[in-house]
Amino acid sequence: MSKLVAATTILGLVACAGPAPGSALAVSPADALPCSRLSIASSDAVSNAGRFDFGLRGGTTLGDGKPANDMITYGVFGRYHVNNRFSFGVGVELLTFDFEEPAPRVLGIATSATFDAGATSVLIEGAAEFNLLPADSLHELVVHGGVGCAAVSVDDLRGTTASGGTFDIDTNAGTELLFSIGAGYRFQLSQHWNLEALARYNHHLADWSVRDSVSGASATVNDYGTTSLLLGFSHRF
Repeated sequence: MSKLVAATTILGLVACAGPAPGSALAVSPADALPCSRLSIASSDAVSNAGRFDFGLRGGTTLGDGKPANDMITYGVFGRYHVNNRFSFGVGVELLTFDFEEPAPRVLGIATSATFDAGATSVLIEGAAEFNLLPADSLHELVVHGGVGCAAVSVDDLRGTTASGGTFDIDTNAGTELLFSIGAGYRFQLSQHWNLEALARYNHHLADWSVRDSVSGASATVNDYGTTSLLLGFSHRF
């Protein structure tokens, strides 16, 4: 067995080095296939696996408490690679969260306990990304910029006030516009599978209408910012 291993090693070295100059088997430099070319070809095979990505991702989106502290986030995305540097795509995400204490924080109504309103948001974002690392690398470090919209739905909220009365709050959040910037990292697990991470800041252009039908108090929730921290995977084809 040791003789077979040694013979295989020698043959490999000879194949990489090529025939001796002047021998009958000598070939031109253009026809030679040194080991370095084999290595580059292997990297290119991974980086050129395709132009399209489809993936899943999830995580959390953090706010400053008005209207929310944290939002569970998950969704799907697709991406088209124009070249090894530039890509653009579309993502759809579902966010579930609590509208934090709208009675005291927004309407100024003291309550007998903590009352939060359940809420959901369906976010659609179009984004462009630019890869900062060499094209033949298994790693991608990208800058991210996007624009999108979010349809927000908030449940009605009923409860008791600190004085023993009641409140009944209706929130019309409507549709938000948003702009996002961020940075992402991708690692090629195999020729077609990538592990992904994205940190993204979202600026929401919002105009929520909040009204208590019992007291008649009303107010609005205007623009706010959130930060999304997402992990996922994608298939390139």
